[in-house]
Amino acid sequence: MTPKQEAFCLVYVETGNASEAYRRVYDCAASSAATINRKAKELLDNGKIAARIAALQAGHRMRHDVTIDDLTRELEADREMARRNEHASAAISATMSIARIHGLADRGRPVAVDLPPIEDTGGALGALAALIEQVAVGKLTTEEGKSVAGLIETYRRTMETAELERRLLALETSRNA
Repeated sequence: MTPKQEAFCLVYVETGNASEAYRRVYDCAASSAATINRKAKELLDNGKIAARIAALQAGHRMRHDVTIDDLTRELEADREMARRNEHASAAISATMSIARIHGLADRGRPVAVDLPPIEDTGGALGALAALIEQVAVGKLTTEEGKSVAGLIETYRRTMETAELERRLLALETSRNA
C-alpha cells in the first residue's frame, strides 16, 4: 500500500466519508465531484485498502470497547423513543441503522431489466439507451441504473479488449507468414 493510500484509510476512518478522504489526501483541485466520488469508490473497492480500513475500524472499536450489540441496544432505545414521540422518520432511520450494522441493508438486490442483446459496441449503446429509458419511466431507480450501466460498460470494455487481442494476433500471424 502506498503512503497516500494509507493516509486515505486514516482519513476515511476519521471522517466516514470516502470523497472527503480522497480530497484531503490527493491533489484533485481540477477534478469534478463525480471524478472524486468515482476515484474514492475505486479506492474503497481495492481489497488491500478495504482490509486496512477494516483493521483500523476494529482497532477503534476495541479501543472504545464498542460492540455491535452495544450499538444495537442504543439504536433500539432510540427507535422506541422515536415511536413514542411519533417521529416515524427517526424510527425508520434507527431501524435501517440496525439493519446496516448487522449487514442486512445495502446489499443490493437482483434487478429485472429488459435489455437488447449485447454482441458489439452498438449493442452496448442500445442496452444503455434501453436502461436509461427504464430509469426515466421509473422501472429502475437511478442507483440501480448506475449499477447495471457499470456492468454493461465492463462487458463492453471486455469485448473491446478481446477484439483488439484478436486483431493483434491476426496481424502477428500475417506478419510471420
